[in-house]
Amino acid sequence: MRKAYVAPPAPRHFSSPPFPRKLYPSRTAAMRSQRIHTALLTGLAFAISALLANAQGDQRPTDAELAAIPLYKPTELGTGSSPSVDLRQALIGGRWQQAMPPTRNQGQTNTCTAWAVAYALKSYHEALDQQWVPDRDSRWFSPSFVYNQINGGVDKGSSIPKAMNIIINNGCATMSTMPFTPDPRARPSSAAFSEAKKFRAAGIERAETVEAMRQALMRGNPIALSIRTNLHFQSGRFDIYNAAEKAYGDRRLKEQQRLQPDAKFKHGYHAVLIVGYDDVRQAFLLMNSWQTDWGKGDNTPGGHCWIAYELCAKMRYDDESLFCRGGYVLNDLKQSIRSPQPEPQALTVVAGGRNSYNGYTGGRHAWSWTVFVAGSPKALASVKQVTWNVPTGSGTPKGWTVSSPGNNFMLVGTHTGGGSVTIPGTVQYKNGKTGKISFTNRFTPPAKRSVQLVQTDKFWGVDPMTKRPTWEWTVGMRGNLTELHQIQSVTYHLHPTFKPPDRTVTTSPLNGFAYTTRGWGVFPLKATVLYKDGSRQQHSLALKFNSPVTKGLSMDNSARFVEMGADGSARYQWTVFVKGPVGVLRRVRNVRYHLHPTFPVNVIDVTHNGDFGFPYSNTGWGVFDVKATLTFDDGSTQQLVHRLKF
Repeated sequence: MRKAYVAPPAPRHFSSPPFPRKLYPSRTAAMRSQRIHTALLTGLAFAISALLANAQGDQRPTDAELAAIPLYKPTELGTGSSPSVDLRQALIGGRWQQAMPPTRNQGQTNTCTAWAVAYALKSYHEALDQQWVPDRDSRWFSPSFVYNQINGGVDKGSSIPKAMNIIINNGCATMSTMPFTPDPRARPSSAAFSEAKKFRAAGIERAETVEAMRQALMRGNPIALSIRTNLHFQSGRFDIYNAAEKAYGDRRLKEQQRLQPDAKFKHGYHAVLIVGYDDVRQAFLLMNSWQTDWGKGDNTPGGHCWIAYELCAKMRYDDESLFCRGGYVLNDLKQSIRSPQPEPQALTVVAGGRNSYNGYTGGRHAWSWTVFVAGSPKALASVKQVTWNVPTGSGTPKGWTVSSPGNNFMLVGTHTGGGSVTIPGTVQYKNGKTGKISFTNRFTPPAKRSVQLVQTDKFWGVDPMTKRPTWEWTVGMRGNLTELHQIQSVTYHLHPTFKPPDRTVTTSPLNGFAYTTRGWGVFPLKATVLYKDGSRQQHSLALKFNSPVTKGLSMDNSARFVEMGADGSARYQWTVFVKGPVGVLRRVRNVRYHLHPTFPVNVIDVTHNGDFGFPYSNTGWGVFDVKATLTFDDGSTQQLVHRLKF
């Protein structure tokens, strides 16, 4: 076994290495040749696109459509407040399992609303309804089925309410019946329409405040969110997208608007899905549709990012200064295709319920529970109100009357400990008749923990003492946010050459109880996780270094296709950044980028996001040499040159 060189710990936030980043492939060689040829003919190496970067496509609903959607007003019974919610996993079959489909890429289409609503949100609903893991085409729901019914045969985008209304009225087909297609004119088959009828939704509500979004997520409802994006957001190179990060991107946008008023630079409009929150971070967890190489900040997997609560405090479609435009809850019918509901003509409903495990608090297991009515859309429409009789400690049930049909007449409460609770209900129908229903919630802690021990590393440089290549490496726990908040400590058992070899970390769930150090030796590493309920779990991995050895700093760029221009050239959003040994990169205090002379402002100073390589983003079609002057903490400088590539 190789001896492990140990350097003093250098604690940092646990996150995936920001570079190198995967690049999107360019278009065809012929197209690239055409682009360069056009640039030569015009004498320009650059042309800015007035549109923003990644394919997006969220449209504004009409005023009438918005007025018809009620505000989200959950009925609750002493729910308290869970410090975090992570809907990416749920109790399926009595254990934590994947409930959200994997992050995918909408490609070069304006289908973001359909990816957020059909693929992500509807796949999640049916994972809970059918108690299956969304891990295949037959359990993923088709963006094209929804989008191609509302786009008029043109790839021009759509609004979130329009997409949701398709699922309410027509249902949604799976991707095994209607695979995703970039062709906006492709129509669903009769088989797709037939399958879709089994997977419908009940209604839409607007969640337009931070608290409404938290309450919806606490009840297992993801939020389809309409947002405004700038190039900085689209680069994905940040840990938490907050007011400061937004202001940085907006300043760049305003600079372009001032210098080129005729170019009509503006925000991009995009639809995403909010799948969790964390009160410690003061942020929501966002799931995107730009593939897994976007994001990856602050202990999140690729394709996700954190957005601060402060950006969601106000939502308006007519205020370009705001990040959020509108938030929407799609209320699920909560029907299992394996357990058919009563026939529509019977106009009767049954009771249903779900539990959400909130962890171990005050020496007892804590839960949130829901009860609701389920049935056909026609049967649900016949219900006027439901009175739930909830058991109390005094032995006398307390009645709670719910008259909100949009959320299936749902009541939410909390429970501590184990056992079960039966909640009877009285249904009052609009025709004056009544019916009795009941549901029993059973509270059994998850049989299996889902957190995993993971490792990331960055090449640090050559150690001046040993002359060996050295890496900064981090180990930590990754998994469901609720479980991470239930961890009391993690003890990492390192190589005996570490003194002491056992390192206990008590903070924090935010970074997965990460431990960071530097060294050059690889070895088997073990970890003991101590939970707040006293239980322990053992993990192990073989430490290895994945980041390549680099001799010095260099530049690179990522690029994403935006659109085809009228002249046939492909336009891209690109981000240029510095990469190399982090021991050297962290001594850089400023990067001055020198762009092509055709840029109105072709000298750009960046001091922002050094851990992400001091990124700078723009859009265009021409390739050229980007030069950079790096200024270090000691005042010295270094020159770099990089040929922009798409």
